[in-house]
Formats: sequence, structure tokens, C-alpha cells
Amino acid sequence: MAANMALDTVQVGSDGLEVKASNAILKWRYLSLHLIVGAAVMLAGAVEGRYGRLELSGDDISYLDVANMIRAGDWRAALNPLWSIGYPLLLSGVRRLFSSTPHGEMAAVFWLNLAIYFVAWIGFLWLLGLMSRAVQGDLSSGGAARLSLFLLIGAACLFVTVQTGVGRVSTIGPDLLVACLFFRVRIGVEGVFASNGGQHSVVGSRAGFGVLE
Repeated sequence: MAANMALDTVQVGSDGLEVKASNAILKWRYLSLHLIVGAAVMLAGAVEGRYGRLELSGDDISYLDVANMIRAGDWRAALNPLWSIGYPLLLSGVRRLFSSTPHGEMAAVFWLNLAIYFVAWIGFLWLLGLMSRAVQGDLSSGGAARLSLFLLIGAACLFVTVQTGVGRVSTIGPDLLVACLFFRVRIGVEGVFASNGGQHSVVGSRAGFGVLE
């Protein structure tokens, strides 16, 4: 009988090791998939950011001027009610990392926009995971839900289509930054709903998507 118990213990231990190994493989595949999809999303954003702008519009020049005013310390002129201060403020900081030439200015715009684009992508994925878990009523473990392959690729296609076709990474302005801040605020709202219970979070998520109870 003792031998049987020992065999059972070995079998349970072996099963536990197999489960851990299987979970590690699944986690690695999931991470690899995220990295591949994320790289594709970033490549699409980089291509549009580099080649999507053929010429500067009046708004583009205005935001560049405001950023230059901030760099020069002319805050009276920079605080113009016609132009938001957030994007030019970030641009003025990034401009210090590049040469004081038109090429350096465009390089600063490119890398700033690509960084905002990346943060917006991460926020979009996190928000989608939270809302997916909230709709399913599974918020017990906290954090964002793991997205299925179909949902992850669909999210990537939707994000790239909107952010390179409508918002556009190449745009000199706060549009992409506003989208990024929206995702962050919405995540905060989901966190509040989640802290009040799963059902409240479900209601909040569906309201966010415009779905009636």
C-alpha cells in the first residue's frame, strides 16, 4: 500500500510538472504572438509616419511654431487659445534630442508620433482586454484578459486602419495624443467599475461600446 501511495505521489508530481511545462509553452507562444503582431503594427505606423506626409499644412506649421515658441521661452505667444499646448510641449522637449535643422525637426516629429502611437496601441490592447473580461463577468483575477488570436489580429487591423488612415501617424498635431489619452482615461474608468463589482463593470463596458443591457 505504501508503494502504491509512493507511485501516486510520483504520478501527481509528474502531472504537475507537465502542466507547468505546458503553461510555460503557452505563455511563450502568447508572448511571441503579441510581439509579432506588435512589430507589424509598429512597422505600419513607422511607414505611414515616414512617408504619409507629402507637405505641411497650415495647422502643421502652427504647431511647429508653438513648439519653437516654447523652446525659446516665449510662453505668452505659445499659450494661444487656438492651439492646444500639450503636443507642442512634448515636441519642444523631444526637439532637444535632435539637431536644430529642418531635418532634425521632422525627425523629432516622427519619433514623438511613433512613441505616442506605441503607447496608444498598448492602451488599446489593455482596454480591449479589460472590457472583454468585464463583458464576460470575469474580473476576479484582476488585470486584462488574454485576447484570442482572432481578437488580437482583428484589434491590430482596426487600430492600424484608424491610426494610419484617419488619425495618421504623420500628422503634426494632437489627434493621436488625444486618442492615447482617451484609452488611458477609459482604462481608469474600467478600473473604477471593476472595484465596485463585476456587474457594474459589465454595465460600464457595454455603455462604453454603446450596447444596451
